[in-house]
Amino acid sequence: MKHTTRSQLGLAIAAALFSSAAAADSNPIDFNGYIRGGVGSNSEKGQQTCFGLAGAGGKYRLGNECDFFTEFTFGYTLPKAADGATFKAVVMPGLQFNPYNGDPNPPPVTYLRQAYVEGSGIPELGGATIWAGRRFYKRNNYYPLDFYYWNDALTGAGIDNFPVWAGSKLSYAISRSNGVTGISDSATRHEFQWSDLPANAEGKINLGLTVVAADSDQPGTHGGTALSVQHAQGFSNGGKNKLTLQYGRGGAVDIGFVGNRGLTPHPASDSRSRLVDEVFFQMTPRLSGQADLIYQRDRFAAGAQTWTSYGTRLNYALTSHIKLVGDVGHDIVRPDGAPQRQLTKLTVAPAISLGNGYWDRPSIYFYYTYAKWNDAARAAAAATSALSASGPFGVANHGATVGVFLEAWW
Repeated sequence: MKHTTRSQLGLAIAAALFSSAAAADSNPIDFNGYIRGGVGSNSEKGQQTCFGLAGAGGKYRLGNECDFFTEFTFGYTLPKAADGATFKAVVMPGLQFNPYNGDPNPPPVTYLRQAYVEGSGIPELGGATIWAGRRFYKRNNYYPLDFYYWNDALTGAGIDNFPVWAGSKLSYAISRSNGVTGISDSATRHEFQWSDLPANAEGKINLGLTVVAADSDQPGTHGGTALSVQHAQGFSNGGKNKLTLQYGRGGAVDIGFVGNRGLTPHPASDSRSRLVDEVFFQMTPRLSGQADLIYQRDRFAAGAQTWTSYGTRLNYALTSHIKLVGDVGHDIVRPDGAPQRQLTKLTVAPAISLGNGYWDRPSIYFYYTYAKWNDAARAAAAATSALSASGPFGVANHGATVGVFLEAWW
């Protein structure tokens, strides 16, 4: 008898949801998705490889992603109630695999990325939205680095965007993180956000407070708190800037992914401070891009370090469907009492796209990537890293890759 794999099961469920919802002509589903993947080789005539610095929170992703990844979102809106109340169900399965590990047919990893129901337009809630399930929640991501610095992914419930003052809104969510089945090993997370506080012209302030309680009888688990303060500034030419300051302590020290990566092993004394400044700019009708500055200081009992990152991605339109895309990024990791690690990565990628704008997708990139690192970066790299002495470039502190890469969203 042929066995059904997890990926086949996930696709079957998604297909069933799609077909059943599509059958209801008065309530069609929303269908969205994301795909990325590519193929290439390195300058040592080996397989595609990617460059990331040990201790950094991300890597500059253009021409530097060595996996295939897909996620599809199915949203079904139920018929409105007589008073205007509306409920919507959302399901997002995901699939990822990495063919660059010596296995020509690696087993895929399947995810249930999101599965939740939300209700809006309910008169008793005064304009707020209520939800329950598993979902992405008010995420902030610096795209060229693929760095989710404020990412409240939750499995729980919440009430969002309750109007309070001068157009600002309050949101609250509660979630749980559980450990080993049959053991009292869990953590409760409370997420408070006050968003769209008026500041200057075209500027808003967003505030976030996370409180994690270690509901556990297991030693070595701790609660904690995290605070985020963000100034979001719009510009008349369509550009925008987000400056975010964050501080986390104890069980909330991870800030961006707090409460959804297992339990809370960080001792109460561990702390993390972070500054993220990301800007999107539209300099001319043809030239657009993003730039970042990140400073993160970790004071952990297991070891302290500083991570600094800065870089930019540029998009120049040559024709309606052909553009030249490039990025450069520099990461520095300074562990206390150890040598400083450095990595610089540069990519140039002509692309054919649905449109010539920065965010237009699908895009097919023909890329060349060059990276250079120092001895400390090579010494700290994992054995599977391109920077390692056991990697494709050996004891050399530089390397390159070429290839073709697809990214699509809709």
